[in-house]
Amino acid sequence: MFEDLLLIELLYTDMATDLLVLFASEISEATQTGIMPDISEVQTQITRRASQALSAALPEIRKSFNAAAVESISRDNRIYEQAGRAPISLDTPSMRNILNNRISAATATVRRITSAVNINAEELYRNTLSEAVRKTQSGELSYQQAAAEAVDALNHEGITHFEYANGRNVEISAAVLMNIRTQISQCAAELTKRGMIERGCAHVVTTAHGGARVVNFMSDEDRYKSHVEWQGKIFQWGELSAENDLQNSPDNGTIITSDMEIGRSLGAMARNYDVIAPDGTVYKFAEGTRLQNAEIFAGNGAKNPLNEFVKEGLSDEYGGDPESWQHAKAIGYIDDMGEHRKAEVHWFQSPTAGKVKFKVKEWLDED
Repeated sequence: MFEDLLLIELLYTDMATDLLVLFASEISEATQTGIMPDISEVQTQITRRASQALSAALPEIRKSFNAAAVESISRDNRIYEQAGRAPISLDTPSMRNILNNRISAATATVRRITSAVNINAEELYRNTLSEAVRKTQSGELSYQQAAAEAVDALNHEGITHFEYANGRNVEISAAVLMNIRTQISQCAAELTKRGMIERGCAHVVTTAHGGARVVNFMSDEDRYKSHVEWQGKIFQWGELSAENDLQNSPDNGTIITSDMEIGRSLGAMARNYDVIAPDGTVYKFAEGTRLQNAEIFAGNGAKNPLNEFVKEGLSDEYGGDPESWQHAKAIGYIDDMGEHRKAEVHWFQSPTAGKVKFKVKEWLDED
């Protein structure tokens, strides 16, 4: 599924190499002449080189997602064929919506990573240059020694490193690939879930395999036991259980519903969702958190009706009876590069389509 990502990795690796050569040349000349270079010119070259890498990477990202989606649906269709069910098509509005949203989320994050790396690279260049010139002018080192030390420092620090909110530093190529791989895996899981919803599949069979993802807060022994508990078994899939909320709802008023847990990525079917922020950035819920104080404030069973245009549009896009759609809200925690941000979140839901169109109505951690 990830074979097509090599070119993207090479684009960002080449960018890092080009910037190292540029920085080394500028620092070597500055230590030799004692004249500080024009920082703005170097800034322009950093931005230009990063933009080149990003522009070349974006079509490759889309190509990788399309290939992964085709592979995922082909795999699922083999299962449906054995069960005598109709195959899934990628060319439906709901499937295309999932794929395009995931591509948008991945490219938005790649843009953010690239932008952050621009700033980090510029700051590292400034600091390393100043230190090299200082040591040369003070006589502490010859210009050759100062330049060599500066290049070693740049190699050690990593010119194009990206720092996550938890303090972890990785090279830009690694950060970009981790983001794309995660989004591709989540896209494949969402396509599978969408196919299950459209075919009324209410059960899943989990695979049993070794080498599962490490969970940092568990010991090796506990982690092994926790996976054994759910691997290779049949489960009723929770997405279709939204029907229970509708059946048990009162005839009018605001409907209070139970909290919803955001699963950890112990498997491809762990439940999480895209959440659109007011500025258009696509986030995910923080794993292991809960959507709390959930309530349905409009639509089926609630006091306030859902706008006719809205429910018809939802039905056209996701399926289901237009009258079954509800508008809901809750307090949740958004994963922003490893940082958990509290927000009021709204979404729509129906028994057949599940929960869709999550958005941040208001950030609750801002002054």
